[in-house]
Amino acid sequence: MRYIDLFAGAGGFSEGFKRAGLEPVAHVEIDSAACFTLMTRLSYYYLTENNKSDIYIKYLKGEINRDQLYSYVPSHIIESVINLSIGDKNNRYIFQRIEKLNGKKDIDIIVGGPPCQAYSLVGRARDKNGMQGDSRNYLYVQYGRFLKKYNPKMFVFENVIGLLSAENGKYFKNIQAYFRRLGYAVEPFIVNANEFGVLQNRRRVIIIGWKKALHFPIGNLADQGIFKYKVASIFKDLPKLHAGGGIDKYLTYTAEINDYLYFAKIRNGIDILTQHVTRPHTEQD
Repeated sequence: MRYIDLFAGAGGFSEGFKRAGLEPVAHVEIDSAACFTLMTRLSYYYLTENNKSDIYIKYLKGEINRDQLYSYVPSHIIESVINLSIGDKNNRYIFQRIEKLNGKKDIDIIVGGPPCQAYSLVGRARDKNGMQGDSRNYLYVQYGRFLKKYNPKMFVFENVIGLLSAENGKYFKNIQAYFRRLGYAVEPFIVNANEFGVLQNRRRVIIIGWKKALHFPIGNLADQGIFKYKVASIFKDLPKLHAGGGIDKYLTYTAEINDYLYFAKIRNGIDILTQHVTRPHTEQD
């Protein structure tokens, strides 16, 4: 199955779909630094899947630079990362880029979550107008433009828990009604990442939509979570650091892979540790 990732960020959402065996067609993201992360991750997947992980290891060790890394990867994979803002100004060009990448093949799923500042509790508290009138409140309409264009069987829409209360729930209701008008049955869920193996308390709203003709039995995501790991599990194999310590060079791990690291696919068989540095304490801490 093929998918498009909108408002892709650094690719965390897309990572789950890739691990589940789906094929990414395009990732659309406004932030250039995030796009480099996406391209590097795509390079990792291509090289490891084609028995060329030694090239990626050279990159981790600093023996080749980022541009040299990308030169080993087919251009269409690198070009699947589209560094543009989603909106009426750019959508036509984005569509052209995707059509060049995808040809006439179907898009099965669209995933993504628009920027959350306009809905987040913190963002609304900091803004003197409570984010009223912020154009980001309506980015779900731009998401819908892609649903109209590609008519996928399903979509997955993610956002912060503050979406439930923004404008007393108006946006949450409007988003669901909008997707229904586009021909989708929708089901919202509130999930916490820590129930799905992520060692972080991170509650999110997930809206899953599917074409009404599919009669898709979605079940209840909230009932499918698991939790059996502790935070210490993720740090078990790391060298100890003090605040402000560490050096930005590749290192080795100090312990064998444990159950959590294997489950979360954090080590991935490449036992090279990079960017193991910490920031100093601040007065705010």
